[in-house]
Amino acid sequence: MVDAGKLDTRIEILEPKVTVDAFGTQKRGWDIYIKTKCGVVKKSGRRALVEGEVTDLNTREIIIRYRKGITSKMRVRFVDDGTLYAIQPPDARRREGMIRMTLTTISENG
Repeated sequence: MVDAGKLDTRIEILEPKVTVDAFGTQKRGWDIYIKTKCGVVKKSGRRALVEGEVTDLNTREIIIRYRKGITSKMRVRFVDDGTLYAIQPPDARRREGMIRMTLTTISENG
């Protein structure tokens, strides 16, 4: 089971959303799937060359209580600083009541 005292960081898990305006144009965006708390297990960072520019690639490993339906197509936004992360395929441990996720920073356009 997950120790509730370790879940001290507020996050929003976002799911992809496509809307169609009056002219039939599709717009892609994100909707809040759930608001919850997580425990940050590990943080790391490094620099890499991405599309010809030096970029900071930060990763975080987090745990949350088990929730059905979370996929790597979703995003995680930390409420305190608004940082947006891509989810690598989550490790759902239903029996243990938790999901462990590795997150990687992405651009605001991602």
